[in-house]
Amino acid sequence: MALKAILFDLDGVLADSRRSAAKNIVISLAAFGYKVKMGDVYAHLTGITTRHIIWALFPKMGEEECKKVRHQVARNDPRVWKMIKRTKICALLPKLAKKYKLAVVTNRRTSGIGVARHLGIAKYFMAVVTILDGKPKPAKDMVEFALRKLRVKKSEAIFFGDNDIDMLAGKRAGVRSIRVDEKTAAKEMARIIEKESGMMRGD
Repeated sequence: MALKAILFDLDGVLADSRRSAAKNIVISLAAFGYKVKMGDVYAHLTGITTRHIIWALFPKMGEEECKKVRHQVARNDPRVWKMIKRTKICALLPKLAKKYKLAVVTNRRTSGIGVARHLGIAKYFMAVVTILDGKPKPAKDMVEFALRKLRVKKSEAIFFGDNDIDMLAGKRAGVRSIRVDEKTAAKEMARIIEKESGMMRGD
């Protein structure tokens, strides 16, 4: 079976966004009187949703208050995008897009496409799948949705993520999942893709 599609997580794989995400949560919580340090937020930036990060920091916060903070995070998002940088992996996208169908699978909401556009990489993807399209990772829903959008079988795709949540989502969807991060070099990524492609062809 030939490799036809590559799925990517956004944050931590294509976008070096930990600092911006942490800063956004800190200032959004502060708007409602909650004080937290950047370091404490970093400890919970593991691919889970904003709701779960907030509750991890403030377990006793009610649903309505949490909802207000999440809305504040969404409003603040464009303000911190300037802090987000491309990872080295992004250098491969123009070449990969000519050979494979590409998609982003992110636990962001509407900001997923916004960040991709900010980084100048949105044009390389046939789909940007967010939690508006299905249950967030580690559920398999968004990975399966991406496969349907790209019109490929699970055996024809690979998924790159940067944490256990990504790996579990890919596994549940039956897609070969490989762990990388924002420090992965473009050459190393190209080598991994070539190796996986060869294995699928039976080389």
